[in-house]
Amino acid sequence: TKDFSLESEVARLKIHVRPVDIGAIFQEARTAVERLAALHHVTLSATLPSEAMTLSTDPVLAHQILVSALSYAIQEANGGDLAISFDVGHDLLTLTLDYMLKEMGDSKLAADAIIPKLAERLKWTIGLNDTPDGYRHVMLRMASSRTTVMVIDDNEGWVELLNRFLQGFDCLVVSTRGDSD
Repeated sequence: TKDFSLESEVARLKIHVRPVDIGAIFQEARTAVERLAALHHVTLSATLPSEAMTLSTDPVLAHQILVSALSYAIQEANGGDLAISFDVGHDLLTLTLDYMLKEMGDSKLAADAIIPKLAERLKWTIGLNDTPDGYRHVMLRMASSRTTVMVIDDNEGWVELLNRFLQGFDCLVVSTRGDSD
């Protein structure tokens, strides 16, 4: 019998990692949820950094995760302002959603069986923090999926060749000379 569990299906999912502009993907996700926000009387107030937010990840999964996180936050918000901010670090972006809850209780995002698994597949994590005054803070930490390749060889030609070969795959090629006995 074949295993059709959620974990096995997510594990079989092909990931197509490439450098993407998370800011552009976020704007597309924001556009996708604007009607839902209007229906729930929620205003999306986003503060985007001035620098580019490039990250090595799968753009399709990144878009789905962002749309889902925004949708759940809109549905849980008690109308009004949903504050969205980004913190840019080296190979890590953190998206934070802050909003007043309609009612205290479990997060729909945390209860979703698929989105946290997809985030985990991208090496992303989702954190939640509720405050006593009724606010929820959702933190989506988006790690880069860049692969580092170390080449140990005395032949500089191999390093250059490998660098050219891997150019479209968003790999970082690091070289060191091998010890020759």
